[in-house]
Amino acid sequence: GEGSVLAAPSLVVLATRELVMAYASAGTIWLARTDTSGRGFTRVDGDPMTSRREPILTAAPVSRDGGAPSFESGEVGDPELEREVTTTGRAIWRLYYSARSAEGAMDGGVMPEVVIGMAGSFDGVHFERLGAPVLRATGDRGVAAPSVLADGPRRTMMYVGSRCDLSRLRRGVRANVAPVTERLPTIE
Repeated sequence: GEGSVLAAPSLVVLATRELVMAYASAGTIWLARTDTSGRGFTRVDGDPMTSRREPILTAAPVSRDGGAPSFESGEVGDPELEREVTTTGRAIWRLYYSARSAEGAMDGGVMPEVVIGMAGSFDGVHFERLGAPVLRATGDRGVAAPSVLADGPRRTMMYVGSRCDLSRLRRGVRANVAPVTERLPTIE
């Protein structure tokens, strides 16, 4: 099913001690799970109605009307999987990922857009895209590897980005926090 090297694993440990792993391969995101025996992972089929195993998240379809390509029309990768149980006992799964658009004309050249997207699920297999990037670092095509820390309603996202020095050429770790009323602590 995957068709290329596996990369960027992200794990969630369930209360039953089972593990759920999201990982990237060939510009798509896949899922695997252990059972309570912990003897290894079993791949999860994102669409069991088809004859072959499918990823849980692929690039979005390219616009047919000739408009600009969607922010995630090229490929998706770098999954960050998290699961939260609400006060009513319902599980909510969030899948953060880097997304690259198909190449399109931009500022006199052909260049893809790279952002961080998010999809949500109630069953941990069928994910619905948010529809808009959760992070759009304008002019930074080096955005990758999101990592999210949830603390109640506050979300702190760290990611790799370029343009992290005065010459704007080096990559580094960057951070954002939501909601916008929150602030990151300063490092001295």
